[in-house]
Amino acid sequence: MEVQGTFNAQRFFETLALIISQREGVKVTVTVTQPEPEKKEKQSA
Repeated sequence: MEVQGTFNAQRFFETLALIISQREGVKVTVTVTQPEPEKKEKQSA
């Protein structure tokens, strides 16, 4: 099986939080952030 497209992490975790909130009777919130791009370090030769 091949899947093409993008994965909406925000929507996935919001849905998961909603399911857990309803099941456990508590309020669950999520925040999804993009990781900062890694900076390439210069190598001294």
